[in-house]
Amino acid sequence: MQVQFKTDAEREIYDLLISTLPPVIARKSVPQSLGGIISAQTLANLDCQGDGPDGAFRLGSQVFYRTDKFVPWLIQKYGVRSRAPRI
Repeated sequence: MQVQFKTDAEREIYDLLISTLPPVIARKSVPQSLGGIISAQTLANLDCQGDGPDGAFRLGSQVFYRTDKFVPWLIQKYGVRSRAPRI
């Protein structure tokens, strides 16, 4: 799957997350794994509305995401901006 990036910051975050996250991540683990970027409840709501990441699957009572689908979705949905350092 070819991922298109709008900025270098998006590419940098993509590379970082793909290299550090496991291949599959539980919905309930996403907030802790991503430092609170998105909550498990927000993901559940988006999944329910059909706006969540592709490739989600249920195993028992838990929902999981494939990292190679989740990370591009997250970047596309919320974007990534570099912040200039404050002087």
